[in-house]
Parts: sequence; structure tokens; C-alpha cells
Amino acid sequence: MLLANYYGPERLLTYAKERVQETTRGRYELELDTLDFNVFTLSVYLGDLRFQRDTSTDAYSGISLLDKHDLTIQFEDLTVDYFNLLRYVLRNELKVDYFALTHPQIEIRQNPDYQAAAKQEDRTAADAAGLQDLTDSTVNLMPAFLINTLQVDRASFAFYEAHRPEPLLQVKGFSTTLLDLRSEADAPIRVGQFNLQLDTLSAWVGQYTARVEVLGLSAVDTLLAIDSLHYGHVVSPQRLNEIKGFRASKLDVQVRDLVFRGMDYDRLPADTGFVVRRIDIGNVNLLLEKDQNEARINPQYKPLPTEALLESPLVFRIDTAVIRRGRVRVAMQAPGAKAPGRLFLSQIRVHITNLTNHGPSIAENPQLRAHAEAYLMGEGQVNLNYRFPLDAGSHAFFVDGSLGPMSFEALNPFVSGLAFLRFASGRVNGMTFDFSGNESHTEGTLRLEYEDLKLAKLKDFQAVVDKNPRNGLLIGLANLIVPTHHLSTKKSYRPGEIYWEREYNRDIVHYSLQSLISGAISNLGFGPKNPENKADRKRRREAKKREREARKRERQEKKAREQKERREEKKNG
Repeated sequence: MLLANYYGPERLLTYAKERVQETTRGRYELELDTLDFNVFTLSVYLGDLRFQRDTSTDAYSGISLLDKHDLTIQFEDLTVDYFNLLRYVLRNELKVDYFALTHPQIEIRQNPDYQAAAKQEDRTAADAAGLQDLTDSTVNLMPAFLINTLQVDRASFAFYEAHRPEPLLQVKGFSTTLLDLRSEADAPIRVGQFNLQLDTLSAWVGQYTARVEVLGLSAVDTLLAIDSLHYGHVVSPQRLNEIKGFRASKLDVQVRDLVFRGMDYDRLPADTGFVVRRIDIGNVNLLLEKDQNEARINPQYKPLPTEALLESPLVFRIDTAVIRRGRVRVAMQAPGAKAPGRLFLSQIRVHITNLTNHGPSIAENPQLRAHAEAYLMGEGQVNLNYRFPLDAGSHAFFVDGSLGPMSFEALNPFVSGLAFLRFASGRVNGMTFDFSGNESHTEGTLRLEYEDLKLAKLKDFQAVVDKNPRNGLLIGLANLIVPTHHLSTKKSYRPGEIYWEREYNRDIVHYSLQSLISGAISNLGFGPKNPENKADRKRRREAKKREREARKRERQEKKAREQKERREEKKNG
């Protein structure tokens, strides 16, 4: 600024360009069309600036951020009002009353030729390391700052991994107004008031495996709203097992009208806490496809919801979360099947309360509850309730629910791709269930009623028999073994026993589904039994056997006495 006062704007323009060349050793160049300033108010205006890598030189500047990455930064206008020069010189702190940027565009590409660059075979880890390295390099260059008002209009940002043609992270149409924005040494950034709008945000996860997209984000004080959130990945079967953590061949999640209400932003930087009064989701669509031929991956222990919640490093409290309408489609293809089995749930509504790991909140209300309603295959109404005690050291949970009337034929699109049979007829009159579980097993009761059940083989049944005779035998005997009617009005009716020992690397959804299947199979007299209940049944059978033997001995003794008495009477009389 002193040079500007002495030489004027034109001289300062030339000086700025030369200074960039000198500081970066020719690695970067600066283009700047307009510069104006006011010495007395310490105000600066820059117009049409472009800062970019000079590809004609291979020299390194010695500045980590500029050597590890190729930067292109440009904007239409930059305005700074009242820059506190004395504070910057004496304390290395930036204090500005008003800072405004119009249409800034930032593009950052990792330098694949950087001499210190580490090559990582795991692309997901490499991507994360690249973004972390960018953050660390930027933080090292940034002094502490205080900006009373910051305005950004139509900003865009893109970060490219060294060998990927598509951006790893991209932001478009970002506009914001921040009041009282500050950062101090060894302290998080704080914001007094703010509002922001975002047209799009997209990011890759792993190497060509997944993409996250956000459309139409806006935030004002305690409210955050997102028009659309999309996560999707498609993985070829040949590469599936090379990618850690991905079980499905295809996963696609779309969320629309996502609103966070009553957010406490002050807690987030200060206490590593996240407080939201209510989350409203207008619509959710989930598509999941799996090929049963693929070997299972992700051998790590999968925590239950309470375990993940209580062990999270981020302290948070969400009072209520609501999904107003949702749809889930699942496609699973068994070995040898010509087409996948397809199952869907529609008109899903979910209501979750007290989702928290905040100690005082748990002391007030130690129960996390979740309620869901849906229609299975468009017919059977499903009601499901989960209860998670947050203060339970055993990570226990409790489930109850019901399934309304529906035809068995409605399940044919799913079972035909997995069991090579179909339901020729039959109707579910209703099903209710309740069970409890922990990290090792579930146990409970399932009551299923149905009538007029008949099974039929598919055309490719013989191929299944040839490939696996055991499965073919089971399917062939199904009509002989499975009862046609299973009604509570009959004396032979018995409720099913739910018992399932959890696989340590499977999540709560798989765990719950297998538990319900075990209860349904138990209704028909098959399936695994609870070892404790089995031992109880054995003890009861042995006790009944002893009782029968005792009664038999009593009858024999009584008969012997009666015969003896008759002989004595005959002898005496």
C-alpha cells in the first residue's frame, strides 16, 4: 500500500505481476486488468484477475501448496474496505470491514510429477489423502483473520486428482453472506450470522465407484435445506472384491426436500457437537442390486446402531427425524438364476426420536425409538417399531411389528429369482412378531396365519437339481411338507420361534430380516432353534417321560394289588 501511495495504481499493477513471478520463481503468472485503491480508507478494488500456472516452466517455488498442486484462480471483481494494515504488520492478523468477491473460479489439480508425491494403490485412500494435503497446505498459508462482512457471489470450485479426468470435488453456484467471520490461532473458524445458496456440489468416492451430488442447497441461521441429494455407484463383478466396503453391485440413493430445522451452529465448532431439533425428508428412493455369486467382503465387525452412536467421536443430538415418503427396491440374483429376484417397499414413512449420544440428553430420555410404515410389494401393510436403550451396556434392542393381508403370488418376483419356485396360490391372513436382540443373537415369537398355499416349480428347476441335488430335493418335497393352511383356529397351530445368531460383519437390516425369516420357517416346523429353548424342551420331554413311567408303574402296582386281592378272596371264600 505504501508503494501504491508513491507510485500509483499503474505502477502497483506492474509490481504485483513481477512479485508473483519472483516469489514463485516463474512457476505462476498473474493477469490483472484493473486495480484501484484509497490510501486513507485502506480500500482496494481488483477487476478481472487471473492467477495461473505457467506451464512453460518446470521450476518449483518452494511453497508446498503451489508445488504439489496446479492452481487457476480468477474472478470478475474483488472489493476490500478498510484493511487494518497496522494489525497485519504487528500481529500477522487480517482485519477487514467488508470483503466481496464476484464470480470467483478456483481450479486445483494435483501435480503428478511432484517429487515428493507418494503413490498409493488404494484410490479411495489416495483421494482422501489428496484433499487432506490440500487442506493442510492451505491452512499453513492462512494467518488469523477477522472479517466483519464477507460476500461471495456465484463461486465455483473444482479439485482434480492427478490422473482422473473428472473432478474429485466440484462446487458450482456458491453464494453467501457471512457476518463476523473469524479465525484465531489453534481455534476453529467462527461465524456470527450467515446465509448461503449452492446450485450443485458433486464428489467422487473411490476410483470410478461412487458419486455424491447435492443440488440446490440453502442455509439461513438455524435452517439448512437441500433440494436433492444423490449417491450412486456401479461396480462390475470383476472389480467388486477389489473395493473395500462395497457389498452391492449397484447402489443408488436419491433424497429430495431435505430440511434441517433448529440447527445450533455454535455447538459444532465449539464442542464438536451437532444439535438439530428436526430433520424433514420429503422423499427417499433406494435401489440395491446384489449378485449372490460374488464372495462376501468387508470382514470387519459391523457395529449395531447403538454401538456406532455411542462410540462416535462427534457429539450430536437430533430430536426428531422424519421421512414422509420413500421407496426401496432390492434385486438379488442367486447362482444359476436367469434373472434376479426383485422386492420392493413403497409408501414408506419413518419417524425417529431422540437420536443422540449426548450424555445429559440420554439421562433425560434413555430411549431411541424408530417407527416405520410401508407396503410390501404394493399389497401387505408393514408396521415396524424399534426401541434402542441408549444406556444399555449390552447394546440390546427390541423390535415388534406386523404384516397385513396379502397374496403369496405378490412375492413371486422375489422368490423366483432366489428359490427357483413360485407360489401357485395362497394368501397371508396376517403376521405379528416381537423379538429382542443384542450383538450376538435375537430371540422372540412370530405368529403367521395363511391359507390355500400351493407351490410350483419353475421351468429351470431341473438345472437347479442337477447343479445342487440337495436344493432340488428340498423344493420337490416342499408341497408335501409345508401345510396348505396354517390358522390359529386349528389345534395344531403353534407360533413360530424367532432365533438367529448374528454374523459379526452384517448390519442391523440383514440381522433383523434373517430373524424374521427364522420365525416364519419355524411356523412351518423347520429352521434353527434357540439352544436354551431346545434344552428346556428336552428337559420338559424328559420330565413328561418320567411322569408317564411313574404313572405306568402306579397302574402296574395297582393292577398287581387288585390281582392279589382277588386271589386271596377266592382262596378264602
